[in-house]
Amino acid sequence: MKRILFIIQEYTQGGITKCLENLLGFFPQTNYEIFIYSLYEDGGDYYKKVFADRIVKKSKLYCLLHDNVYTRKIMGAYNKLTNAYNFGFLYRYEVAYLQKKYNFDVVVAYHEGMTVEFASYFSNAKRITWFHCDPKILGRDMIKTYGRYYEMMDVVVGVSSIVKKSFLELMPHFSGKVKVIHNFLDMDFIKKQAGNEVSDYPQTKENIFRIISIGRSTKVKQFDKIPEIMRQVVEQGVKNVCWYIIASGAECNDEINKAIIDNGMENYVKMLGEKDNPYPYIKQSDLLVSTSYSEAYPTVINEAQTLGIPVMANDYPSASEIISEGCGFVCPLEDMPLLICKLANDEEGVYASAKQYVARFVYDNQGIIAQLNNLFD
Repeated sequence: MKRILFIIQEYTQGGITKCLENLLGFFPQTNYEIFIYSLYEDGGDYYKKVFADRIVKKSKLYCLLHDNVYTRKIMGAYNKLTNAYNFGFLYRYEVAYLQKKYNFDVVVAYHEGMTVEFASYFSNAKRITWFHCDPKILGRDMIKTYGRYYEMMDVVVGVSSIVKKSFLELMPHFSGKVKVIHNFLDMDFIKKQAGNEVSDYPQTKENIFRIISIGRSTKVKQFDKIPEIMRQVVEQGVKNVCWYIIASGAECNDEINKAIIDNGMENYVKMLGEKDNPYPYIKQSDLLVSTSYSEAYPTVINEAQTLGIPVMANDYPSASEIISEGCGFVCPLEDMPLLICKLANDEEGVYASAKQYVARFVYDNQGIIAQLNNLFD
């Protein structure tokens, strides 16, 4: 039985941890023993509980020098003064400790960046790295900082064709090492979780066209653009619409709230905070919108399609790859107000048609299972 270690950066709720949760729940593990290591203990308790049975125990030295908040501050201050300190020596020590205790056959850097450095020190294991974002967003700085560690990887996995294309533009000599493997989608789980009741969301009988956006509160999601889009919708006379935002973290919350106030959209754009189970909100919505300027493979779009909800996405490259034919719309942000008006009023039956298409949505998990078996062999 092969031992596989997935290395994540932290336990924060978001697309990457959700994708790993789906992989663990859906991928048959008869021939594999899967473990998880998080470089940081940050991110709350939710995924610590979800992954609890698989989390490997860290060395005492690593906990003291890396996970202790006071020690980390001291080390960070020292690095700023001298620009000489890094965690390379500690990563090497920790990898030696883990390999002696667990002897992993395969290690997977499941985040971009520093997890790749950590994985690179497993010299006697197959080393794989996963790209969940568009490498162009990380750009040349990523190559400068982590390029030598990517060179040590045996396989690079991109979650979409656009990820592979972008990575090869940065590192063209990797052409024989890059594979495309889509993320799992547990449709049964999503539908089951969507059956839970929620009290802070309008019911269908209230005759409100409910739009929802979900993701981390980061600049790439562009949630701060939503109030302006919504203002233009209202100015065109469509007022039976409300846009709800479920955002984990708080990086851009001040900007989002300021945009809501500046556009006078307090009654039309609502922040719902972070939700452990967003699926009931998606199910009770009429449209899911992704306003991001870049997405490698936005899982939330497939989750909405699973629940029979039409989707709309900004015109980033992977949008057309993931939105099934007839199930949604790809357009730049500036065109969204007019299209939302058409959908809310079901002009020319546009919305009704999308609902019919998305009701027939299916997802191929079996092909992904076969790809992973080949990857880990």
